[in-house]
Amino acid sequence: MPIAAIALLAGAGAVAHAADAATVSSTVDVAPKAILFAPEEVGNPKSDSKPVVVTFTNSSIAGAPSIKFAGPVISTGFAVVSSGCADRLKPGASCTIAVAFVPVAEGGQRGTLQLVSNAANSPHIVRLRGRGIAAPLEFQKKLNFGQLKLGAAAPALNLTLTNNSPTPIKFSTVAASPPFNVTANTCDTLAPKGGNCMVRVEFAPQTAGTFKGILEMHDTAARNPQHVKLVGVAD
Repeated sequence: MPIAAIALLAGAGAVAHAADAATVSSTVDVAPKAILFAPEEVGNPKSDSKPVVVTFTNSSIAGAPSIKFAGPVISTGFAVVSSGCADRLKPGASCTIAVAFVPVAEGGQRGTLQLVSNAANSPHIVRLRGRGIAAPLEFQKKLNFGQLKLGAAAPALNLTLTNNSPTPIKFSTVAASPPFNVTANTCDTLAPKGGNCMVRVEFAPQTAGTFKGILEMHDTAARNPQHVKLVGVAD
C-alpha cells in the first residue's frame, strides 16, 4: 500500500484518539509552514522529490504539560516518508515528519500535511504545493544529413517521438533553424503509454559549407523545450 494511503488510514483512527485527550495549554510551533516542491514526473517513482523535513516543537516552558499527537494525515499526491511525531512531546522538545511530492496527475497540485494534537493551537497544518509533469519524450537526439552537392535535392529525414509516460503530451511549436526546414509534423497531442508522432526535416543550403542547426520543440513533457542537433555539409 502506498505511503500516503498508510498515513491517511493511520491518521484517521489516531485523530479521534488525540481528540479524546484533554486539551492542554501547551502550543506547537511548526517550521516550515508551507512547502513548494520542484516539478516532478507523474507515475515515475524514481523521480519522486527529495523529502522535506517539517519540525514540530512544543514551545511551552518546562513544567508545562506534554503534548499528545495523532498520526499525520496528508493529501493525495504527497506522501509521508517518515514520522517521528508519535505519542507525547515534552516542553521544549521537537519531532520531525519528512514529506515528499508524488504527483498523480499533470499540472499544479495543492494539499496539506495535518497533525492533530491536544495542544491549544491544534490542528497543525503545513500547506503543500507541487507541479506534476509528463516524463521525458524518447527521440533521436541528432539528425545527420551527410554531404550534399549544392543545388541537388537532399532527402528529408524523419524524427519519431514516443511518449511512454502515463499522461498525454501536448505540442505548441516545432521549428528548425535555417538552412534546415520542417516539412511535415504530426505532433499535436501525443497519447500516453506509447503514443508516437513524426517530424520530417529537410536540409536546404543556399551556399557551400558545413552547417549545424537545432530542431526545437515546445511541449508539456519534462525537459521542455526538446532539442535535436542538425548537421549537414554542402559542396
